[in-house]
Amino acid sequence: MSFLTRLVIKHPKRFAVLGSLLGILSIYYSALLYQGLRPDIEELLPSTSRSVLDLEQLNKRLGSFENLVVLVFSKDTQASRRFVDDLAGALDTVPRDTIARIDYRIRDEAQFFRDRQALFLSVPDLLKVQDYLSARLLYEKTLRNPIRLFPLEDLKEPKLDFKSLGEGRSADVERFSKFKDGYYALEDESVRAMVVYMPSKGLKTAHRMRAAIGEKVAALNPSSYAPDLEVKYSGNVQNLIEESSALIADLEFSTVVCMLLVGLSLLLFFKSWVATSALMLSLLVGTFWTFGVSYFVVGYLNANTAFLASIVLGNGINFGIILVARYMEERRAGHSAEIALSTAMRMSAAATSTAALAAGLAYASLMMTSFRGFSQFGIIGLTGMVLCWIAAYTVLPAYLLVSEKWIQKDLLKPTKEGRMMDALARFVDRRASLVTVFVVIFSVASLVTIGNYNDVLVETDLSKLRDRKSMSVGSGALYRYIIEIFGRSASPLIVLPTERQDAVKIAQVLREEKKRQGEGTTLSIIQTIEDFVPERQPEKIAILREIETKMDPKIVKFAPKKDQDRIKEILNPNVFKAFTEADLPGLIRFKFSEVDNSYGKIVLVDKKPEDDTRNLEKFLTTVRSAADSVVPGTPVAGETAITYDLVKAIVNDGPKVTLYALILVVLLVALSFRETRSTGLALFALALGMLWFLGLILGFKLKLNFLNFIAFPITFGIGVDYGVNMFQRFREDRNANILQIIRSTGGAVVLCSITTIIGYSSLLMAGNR
Repeated sequence: MSFLTRLVIKHPKRFAVLGSLLGILSIYYSALLYQGLRPDIEELLPSTSRSVLDLEQLNKRLGSFENLVVLVFSKDTQASRRFVDDLAGALDTVPRDTIARIDYRIRDEAQFFRDRQALFLSVPDLLKVQDYLSARLLYEKTLRNPIRLFPLEDLKEPKLDFKSLGEGRSADVERFSKFKDGYYALEDESVRAMVVYMPSKGLKTAHRMRAAIGEKVAALNPSSYAPDLEVKYSGNVQNLIEESSALIADLEFSTVVCMLLVGLSLLLFFKSWVATSALMLSLLVGTFWTFGVSYFVVGYLNANTAFLASIVLGNGINFGIILVARYMEERRAGHSAEIALSTAMRMSAAATSTAALAAGLAYASLMMTSFRGFSQFGIIGLTGMVLCWIAAYTVLPAYLLVSEKWIQKDLLKPTKEGRMMDALARFVDRRASLVTVFVVIFSVASLVTIGNYNDVLVETDLSKLRDRKSMSVGSGALYRYIIEIFGRSASPLIVLPTERQDAVKIAQVLREEKKRQGEGTTLSIIQTIEDFVPERQPEKIAILREIETKMDPKIVKFAPKKDQDRIKEILNPNVFKAFTEADLPGLIRFKFSEVDNSYGKIVLVDKKPEDDTRNLEKFLTTVRSAADSVVPGTPVAGETAITYDLVKAIVNDGPKVTLYALILVVLLVALSFRETRSTGLALFALALGMLWFLGLILGFKLKLNFLNFIAFPITFGIGVDYGVNMFQRFREDRNANILQIIRSTGGAVVLCSITTIIGYSSLLMAGNR
């Protein structure tokens, strides 16, 4: 440290210029890093995670299953119908590399299945119809025969409840009949839906598609169709757009707020524009170095690491605060700038380097897991602590010395923190017993809270992590209309075996499991392309032809009107020709088609819309078990799988990371002090803080999730800084007592804590919860 001190004091301008130039260069690479922001939640998981690998298979085989749902609101149902027709026509002109497909009306599909509904009846049901019609003919003939051999009251009219038929019919086919004239809409048609599929996965494609839709909507002028006609957007593509846009806005806002509040805190504390400016500039240099290096090490930011700017700013400034506080203390004692800086750097280096390493190792503990949401956060956090410390002991001293030549008196102004910390020292001295009572009561209360906690600690409801605006008036809030219209989510779980017969077997296993689970099942819809093509068609057609040959129109006309209509539907001309998957409407084939134009190897599975998220594990394990029972390792892809693996990763890796961080911090403090008393005092302060921290979290029932679990390991590293700085100074000033340390170093430690709190608190203003 002595060599570095002499070098900085001898060449302050060179260090200032070189550090600044490297900082300016790092701005460019920092910008590239943020431009590569990947907000998709799968970016948090290990690349080897099953859900991530399965998603890769899905993208490879299906291209993209992502969609945006256009919702059209209007009480004028005819106007909204005209609008969606015109919008569909306009969107059909958009290139297929922007919009893959549009799905808003199933009139043709509904008519296709309506004309062939008899083929979806089971053979026993068709035989029932045949027997009923034979009995009906006999009844009508007997009823109208002028020569009867028995009384009319003995003649029993045959009946058949046609509604009871169709136990063997596909529920998926039946759903087509719920939409009036085939348009996707609520029952009263006040809200219509159009599903627009994205050609390939990615944020850029999502924005391009959304922009294209917006242009076509604006060109049509919705209000010209009806004054109340409104167009809104939902679905997973809109979720991605809203969340990423909100994330960027949150990043900008929280970073600016953090910078302003930290700068104001420094100015109020030091009462020096020079000290504040030098500190803030050196902090920015260290932060830009951090993200510039991270561009080459990590390459991009995810939803977890995106907010590190505020955290690095709030944590990374601590080292500079301790240095400047000691420097100004020495300057006010009458020492020259060079001697004051030399003393400050030498005397504070041990404590701040230990603090930097403690915080860095806490971040580094996150790297010991394969969970990318943790490991990348750890890499950037560790880099930030190391580089911010280097900037604090190279660039910051250089800035101070250069500034001294211009403005000297500014650094020598008396500050008020001395009086504040003196008052705190007197309180601790005179009210030591009161402080002790408070510590005991708060500690016991925390232990009781921890011991009595019996709720689920990990949050599985991702909606509670979404952007506030999206969940109140945006895509998240509008998603309920998708559920109401379709009776299912817009993004089902997709099972992708490589053989068609395996898809059939998996679907059968799932249906049997659904039946076994009964009312408590989490399974809702299970679909394969076979559900849209009836079995035993030749046999059914033979029965229908026999029915047709026996029909006497003169007699049938006397049957009840509803039965006549049903007979006409059953004997539609289209039922006498068998059909295959190739004859199915394009929309149906699209749902089960792959990029190589093959189809039939897909199983779509959805959970109950009203299902509680705590049943997520039951749902996914049921589907994966069914798929693996047929072919082990069969891809099961979708948002549900990603969510489940995220929660599982937290449960598995979270405790490990916390333990690693604790062990590393304890070892570092022990190696730094190398004597029991100071080590014990620093760790005791940390232990109390962590105990109260955990007690407050559990007491207020705050949930842990894959984004905020990092608070535990990081708090070990950052929380120990304060005790280390206090007791390192206590050990250095052998003739001082702890009250003197509170008066001298305490103010800087309080400021370090305040800036760290600001770094985290600025995130409370973010829309992303």
